[in-house]
Amino acid sequence: MIPLRPPVYALLLALLIGLSPSARAATEEWLEVPSGAEIPVRIHATEQGPRLVWLPSEHGGRPPEQIFEELAAAGLETWMADLHAGYFIPPGRSSLENMPVADVAELLAAAGADERPVIVVATGRSARLALQATRERQGEDLDTAPVQGLIFFHPYFYAARPEAGADASYLPIAYAVNVPVYLIQPGLSAKFWRLEEMSRVLAEGGAEVYAHPLPGLTDGFHQRSENDLTPEELAYRMRLPAVLERAARLLARRPAPAVAVPLPEVTPIPPRSVPSLGLRAVEPTPAPPLALTDLDGIRHDLTDYRGEVVLLSFWASWCPPCVEELPSLNRLQADFEGRGLRVLSVDVGETRETVEAFLAKISVDFPVLHDADGTTVPSWKIYAYPTNYLIDREGRLRYGHFGALDWSQPESRAPIERLLGEAGAP
Repeated sequence: MIPLRPPVYALLLALLIGLSPSARAATEEWLEVPSGAEIPVRIHATEQGPRLVWLPSEHGGRPPEQIFEELAAAGLETWMADLHAGYFIPPGRSSLENMPVADVAELLAAAGADERPVIVVATGRSARLALQATRERQGEDLDTAPVQGLIFFHPYFYAARPEAGADASYLPIAYAVNVPVYLIQPGLSAKFWRLEEMSRVLAEGGAEVYAHPLPGLTDGFHQRSENDLTPEELAYRMRLPAVLERAARLLARRPAPAVAVPLPEVTPIPPRSVPSLGLRAVEPTPAPPLALTDLDGIRHDLTDYRGEVVLLSFWASWCPPCVEELPSLNRLQADFEGRGLRVLSVDVGETRETVEAFLAKISVDFPVLHDADGTTVPSWKIYAYPTNYLIDREGRLRYGHFGALDWSQPESRAPIERLLGEAGAP
């Protein structure tokens, strides 16, 4: 175990730098941080070049060893920190929320002890932790190199889980970034349609933001098991070390501000005391325009369904919860036949050929409208798949939900019955 204290930074790095180019076998170090925790760090050492400090996602896991080995062969050293093991916490959506930021900042300080460029790599919700630790480093009297840049895989910067029908709010720290950022965002993801928006948010504080979209890939492709990857994802992962090398060297050439920019003044968002587990009532407002063609070439305009209650579902064939929800939507349409309920769905962001191939295997008994370019995403405030809305007979949004529902359950059908029974029903 090597404690992370300034006197031993140089010792740790001297041991690593003393390795010959051929001695790139990974080493395991246990690094003591201010809280007293001991964080295991797997290091693929190199003699020079940028040093990548890799933080795990909230779900744990890490990329295959081959990626780190190829990065080392290209002259990029990697430090893979196992935060979950260091703090004895199980992986999960909220696992990193209370991680001591000072500990992670100390890890970054150790990585910069010999003045090599330090690049932080983070995935999903660990991107927030990366921003916090980087900012804390900027507030210190630096006796080691500051963070030179940030590489994020599909980062999550929402201040709270977005609610159906409402705009998302971003973390205040996302508006106060002045370190260069390289965003890697797979295309088969709800966050893909927010890439431009997220880039603008991160640039508010002066950061140079480089957006790298990856059409045809899903979130987490860089660290999932090969058995869970498509041929396209597996092929791209083989190229990932070269992509990361170019990104790291690009960021290493950019200026690294030593002083943080002020955080914006924002109104704190109170957490919901009771999570929304089903359809949530929204303020009745006119539904946004929607006019799309289905796969049979028939054009559907939402205004044509005035007088009916409409269940509108936004989905994609690559989304497992969406696929699981389809049979219960079929049953719902059949059970409410002739009662004034219309089920419509919108496939977002896929080619016509992809949707047709999917529907050749999975039966869908309601119209599937096609939105290949994601034009509905901004106006319908889509932040997750599936997104479901209930629209009343007057064309107003009344209920919404992010995520799949079992439409055979009474609690899912009760809002439909309520809207069908409202005054003015035919």
